[in-house]
Amino acid sequence: MPSRRVVRRTSGVWRPTTFFAPLSPTLARPPEQYESRIRAMEAEREAMAAAASRSAEVERYKELLLKQRDIMIALTARLNERDDNIVALQVGVHTIRVWIRSRRRAWVTGGGEPVGKAWKTSRWQERSL
Repeated sequence: MPSRRVVRRTSGVWRPTTFFAPLSPTLARPPEQYESRIRAMEAEREAMAAAASRSAEVERYKELLLKQRDIMIALTARLNERDDNIVALQVGVHTIRVWIRSRRRAWVTGGGEPVGKAWKTSRWQERSL
């Protein structure tokens, strides 16, 4: 009959009794097996950590790309606004050139004053008012 005691003391050392007999083969594994299992678990943990760092890096790159996209959209909007201003100024310059050309033609044909004289007169009249 197996002993009911789980542990018995012999000469000052506690030793497992028959209660642990079924576990003894697994407890008696050589340290190499434990070490190989620990190495495998460590490799698995490192792989998981590397995957987590890669996913964190991917998230950082996504954030950077979104910021870059927002900056590019803002720059494009500013460039479009400047282009519109340039076109408006070019239209204004063209309108003034057309007006000057028409005034010169009128002066050459005798139908009006030279452009410079008309401009000076209008400025003088504004000052006197």
